[in-house]
Amino acid sequence: MPRRNYPKNSQKSQKTSLMSITGLANCQKKRHFSTEVKARQAADTQELVNSNLSIDVYRCEWCKGWHLTSKNS
Repeated sequence: MPRRNYPKNSQKSQKTSLMSITGLANCQKKRHFSTEVKARQAADTQELVNSNLSIDVYRCEWCKGWHLTSKNS
């Protein structure tokens, strides 16, 4: 199948920039940890407080820090 070359102002590039804005906005709403160790410590503490939780950590592509998630990676 041939590749398509989209113009710079196409809907595809507008969608990408909207995703970037949305991703950054979501990042700013979350708790930020400077290291994976600190994020894991916070996750472990939350799991001790509420045994029904299963929290994982992930590296954020927007801030290059670490966040918590209830989704297992």
